Amino acid sequence: MHIAFFLPDLRGGGAQKMVLNMAHEFAARGDKVDLVVASSEGVFAKELKNTVRLVDLEKSRTVLSVFAFSKYLEKNQPDILVSALFHANLTAIIAKLIAGVTATKFILTERNFFSERIKDSGYERFYIPLLARILYPHADMVIGISKGVADDIQARAKLRPAKTGWIHNPVVTPDMRGGQIPVNSNRPKPVIITSGRLVEQKDHETLLKAFAMLVKKRPAILKILGTGPREIELKNLAFDLRIANHVVFEGFVENSLDHFYNADLFVISSQWEGFCNVIVEALLCGLPIVSTDCPSGPAEILDQEKFGILVPVRDEAALAAAMEKALDRNWDKNAQRARALDFTVEKICDSYAALFKKVISGAAA
Repeated sequence: MHIAFFLPDLRGGGAQKMVLNMAHEFAARGDKVDLVVASSEGVFAKELKNTVRLVDLEKSRTVLSVFAFSKYLEKNQPDILVSALFHANLTAIIAKLIAGVTATKFILTERNFFSERIKDSGYERFYIPLLARILYPHADMVIGISKGVADDIQARAKLRPAKTGWIHNPVVTPDMRGGQIPVNSNRPKPVIITSGRLVEQKDHETLLKAFAMLVKKRPAILKILGTGPREIELKNLAFDLRIANHVVFEGFVENSLDHFYNADLFVISSQWEGFCNVIVEALLCGLPIVSTDCPSGPAEILDQEKFGILVPVRDEAALAAAMEKALDRNWDKNAQRARALDFTVEKICDSYAALFKKVISGAAA
């Protein structure tokens, strides 16, 4: 089978990482795999294996690659085209219409909770759903990375249920499985850890306020992995809350698993998510999880509260209480890790392979 993946670029985003995981896995299975990008710029360029052919359209913006992409489609006509990220999805469908390609089956993957992402985005609230309603129906399938994402985009783009579905992210790669879960940490203070861009979506403000409530009752350390535009604001908040000596802003880290293995609890305070890869990574390290019950992804990964504790969005009191409860509870680390293994690259690509066969056979029409 000839499979093409389409991305805007190879910058360090979750979508890019997940697509590379899939491209490498399908190439290892013997499929012919192309990775088509508007621009090959980005940190993931060095991670691309030579088993995957890179097709660089050499455009500064995704939308500017539409004619070059249509020529690629006319010349190569892959069996399956999988695109990721909204602007890439729109570009892929426009390129399809220009090329007039009928043999290639188009699968669009939606990777964020559509409604939440656009609700405070000004004029984007109007033109993004409109473009989705016009162009998404031209795809053969639209796949959300969680059931919540799939349900939301189906409603927003007014898609037929038969043309939508959901497949979780392929987070766990073979090289991630070698770490050993510590049996006893023996740390003088429990280490609570979170990971994510320092942006409004992740709502670190609520986490800091909740942590300030927690440390009034018990000593603890909060480690925050990630960088972003709100870093100074968050550091000032930690100072104002008088917890600056208990909070460590680690910045960007190359391998977050090293930090997870040396923590006692993972917390995520997002207002919305598409899936939330870092929860899976934390589970792989045997960590207990506290997460907001945000749309969408965390509750699906945690199987509601079987593998963690869910709290309402933007409720610092509930978050503080949940962190305290999680630290006091005995968790089965092996069960946590086993749950993470439901999201291996191999298992997720099995699901995509079944979808490819269904789409090619016309069963998904």
